This record gives sequence, C-alpha cells and structure tokens, in this order.
Amino acid sequence: MRAPLLGLALLLLLLVLKPPSCCGQNTNGGLQDGPHLGFTQTVYHATVYENSAARTYANSKSKMGILLTQRSWEIRYRITSGDDEGFFKAEEYVLGDFCFLRIRTKVTIAESTPLRTSIAQVTATDADIGSNGEFYYFFKDKIELFAVHPSSGMVTLSGKLNVDEQNRTRQFGINCTNGIVYVAGQLDREFVSAFNLKIEARDKAEKGDQRFSVITLKIILEDVNDCPPLFIPNVYKARALEDIPVGTVVAWLETQDPDLGLGGQVRYSLANDYNGWFEVDSASGAIRLTKELDYETQQFYNLSVTAKDKGRPVSLLSVTFVEVEVVDVNENLYAPYFSQFALTGLVKENTRIGTTFLQVIANDDDTGRDGEIQYSIHDGSGLGRFAIDEETDL
Repeated sequence: MRAPLLGLALLLLLLVLKPPSCCGQNTNGGLQDGPHLGFTQTVYHATVYENSAARTYANSKSKMGILLTQRSWEIRYRITSGDDEGFFKAEEYVLGDFCFLRIRTKVTIAESTPLRTSIAQVTATDADIGSNGEFYYFFKDKIELFAVHPSSGMVTLSGKLNVDEQNRTRQFGINCTNGIVYVAGQLDREFVSAFNLKIEARDKAEKGDQRFSVITLKIILEDVNDCPPLFIPNVYKARALEDIPVGTVVAWLETQDPDLGLGGQVRYSLANDYNGWFEVDSASGAIRLTKELDYETQQFYNLSVTAKDKGRPVSLLSVTFVEVEVVDVNENLYAPYFSQFALTGLVKENTRIGTTFLQVIANDDDTGRDGEIQYSIHDGSGLGRFAIDEETDL
C-alpha cells in the first residue's frame, strides 16, 4: 500500500520576464498598472507517494498555475523554501492562455540498478492533430548507460552500473514512443555521480518544419556499498628495537574506501596477536606493543590484520599482513670468562719466532657484538717475548 508524503509545505516564487517596451509604449508603470497576474489559489494541496517512481508529478485536484493575461510574458516558477533536501522541482507548462504549475520529483537511482530498468518517464503534449500532433523522443546528445523509449518517454537502465575506462558504452536509452528512459550501460557512482540528459520531443510533421521541445533530465546515483577497503600498501613491514617500551606504535595501517556513509567507515582488527603481544586501534589503525620484546626469544612476528567497513546490510572486508622484525639491542649483560682458571704451556728454547704453542678459550653469554671476544696479554713475566692474536685466541 502506498502512503502519501505528509507535512511538506513548498513556497514558490513567480518570475515574470517582461519584454522591453517599444513604439512609444509607457514603461513607467509596474505590474500593478497592467492586468492582474497571480496564482489561481494562494494555497494548493497536492500529493505524491513515498515509493513513487522518479520524475513523478504531484497530483492536485485543483488547477495549479496562473492565467496568462499577457501572452508576451515568459513565466518561470521557482521553489524558494520548504524543500531543503532538493527532492522537488517546479516546472511551467503553457497550454493556450494558461501556464500550468507542475511539481515533480528528481531522479535518484542506485548504482546497482539492473540493466533495462525503467527509471523515469518524460511526457510531452502537442495541440496539433494528425501526424503533426504525433511525436517521438530521443536524446539530444549522445548518452551512455541510459535509454529513452521514443514513444512513451520512459527512461531505463541499459548497461551494467560499473564504469570501466575501456568499456564506456551507451549509458542511457530512451523509448522514442513513450518517453521511457532506461539504463543502457555500466554505472559507478565512485566514477560519475550524476548525469544531465537533454531529451528532445519532435513531432512527425510531413509538411513544413518539424517542431520540437527540449527538456533536461538530471539523474543522481545513490551509493551502494560495493568497494571493500583497500590497504595502502598491500603488505606492511616494520622493525622494532627489542627494548622499546610497552605501548609504542610499531606500524600504522591505512586504507581507502570510496563508498559513502557507513560503507566508507573502516574498522581494524587483528586476526592473530601472538597471545596479546600486539593490539590495533580499531579506528586509527595504529598497531601497538603490549608486552616487552626479546630478540633472543623471537626475532619475527607475522600479524594478520582485517579492515572491515560498516556497510549495511552487507559489510565488506580486506586482509593484509604485517611483518614485525625485532632488532637486537647491545645489552652487554655478561662478562667474558675462561673455562679454566690457569693454563700451562710448553715451548722449546730453540722454537722459531711465530710458532703457536697454546690456545686459550673464553666464553660470553651475550649475543651479537656483545658476545664477541678480543684477547690480549695483560700482565705477567716475560712481557714482550710472547704475543696473542686478539681474534683467534692463539
């Protein structure tokens, strides 16, 4: 059951374009000096249903508009208040000596609209009779993605709603008989969010010049949550010193999601956190350390991170990986030590200079450069007669 739209009051402004006077006509008087010009009523009551098709005209039991007492005047209607969202448009339609006021809705469609879907219908009238009164519809300019029926004026979708640079075929078509405009090609709001179609209605006069009228149809694409978050870059690599304090940020995540509203809002989470060693801020994407690192225990952490948008009814997600490398810090906690307190070496008195006769061994429990040992003769008798290689301990 269709429910009418309630409680909306539109304030309209009447614009009159008066041609310049000539041939000695008096120009001192204003509109008040000439014939009466005004709406037939101070208030009109019209209805439009909440689920009506785009470009639907509001229905009124009364005749809306003004009586043309001066045919030389051009009348324009404009909505000045009451339509903050821009749902409606005021149009003028002259028939004989009366300028009708017509209120219609704008055309808004979802970018996921199926092909051949009718999205709007344009209408035209011709007071002529016979073939002169018959007319057809067509797009004045080449339009992609939509089509209009030449007879009925119905606008329909005629292509997939996903624009590709190499496949930008006709986007719209029109039925030349009934004026139905339909989607004829791909649409993507993230690429093009609105279209302005110029539609021409031309009569079929067999003699003389064909007469025509042109109308502009504005089509606005509504967003559909069709883009998952995109990580920039695809994979992250980070390095962290083993002595950084808990709470330090080791990596920042960044994503792009061109969808609007909730579909463009991204939240982050960790699929694995190594028993609580890391955490990620769901809003900012900052990955922080929650426990102390130890290079001697583990040198690498491979984190799986999920980015998920808040689209409804379906949310989309992406997954990336963050590799955290733990960098060793020179802690130098332990002193070198010899495995034996004292060593004894024997050498003959006629041994040639440079002969190796003893090897000493020391140990250091530190890692990296802290665990590297250099040897030297510190004290004792016979200084200057013996030497030790500082690297090889010989």
